[in-house]
Amino acid sequence: GSRLKIEAIKTSLLMLSSNGKVLEYAKPAADRLVKRVLLVASTDKDDTVRRTCVSLLADPEAQAFFPFLCRVENINLIVYLINDELLEVQLMAVSILGVLESWNPAYIKPLLREFLLQLLQEMKLALETESVDWLKRKTAILTEVVKSSSREMLTPFVDHILHICKSRFSEEEDGTSSSMLTLVGELALVCGHLLSAHIDELILMLIEMLKFQRSFSVERRVVLYRCF
Repeated sequence: GSRLKIEAIKTSLLMLSSNGKVLEYAKPAADRLVKRVLLVASTDKDDTVRRTCVSLLADPEAQAFFPFLCRVENINLIVYLINDELLEVQLMAVSILGVLESWNPAYIKPLLREFLLQLLQEMKLALETESVDWLKRKTAILTEVVKSSSREMLTPFVDHILHICKSRFSEEEDGTSSSMLTLVGELALVCGHLLSAHIDELILMLIEMLKFQRSFSVERRVVLYRCF
């Protein structure tokens, strides 16, 4: 069953690596295993199996398998996972791509740029149609993209991302302003110097947000600190 499948994958990954490296004699087997795990993650009907497969590859302990993950055929499978019905799987797939960017930049950077453009277009449509749940989901994915991407890749998109965020800062009743604030905080960590042109406007908007907040969590205070 599903549990047996999961345990078999876990055991196989453990057997083929040691101290963060794949043993030399095991490289052909590791190559086949990584592809197999990605195929299971992409096609299995069991949510738990798909989620577990991706989480095993997204784990920092799986860095021994990065040289195999960054091969074109495997990258294409990871891109497919970005469209999984589970948000958790989507976020982990984005995280894996971000990590692999430095391993195969020539192939991954254009894919990430294309995905980012598509994501921003979908968020714009969600804003126009007032699709709050869809917007929250896309904001979570965009936040993971920002966390996982380099400053160089994000630079052309900073103004566009900020425009979307600022448009929802006052919409606390639907919960989107909180997720947008988190997104701005992550953007500030990666591209802080590029936010300088917007800092006066952002400060005023954040002060207004503080005025109408009945409760202001520690998490949101941390996000504000990042912005400044």
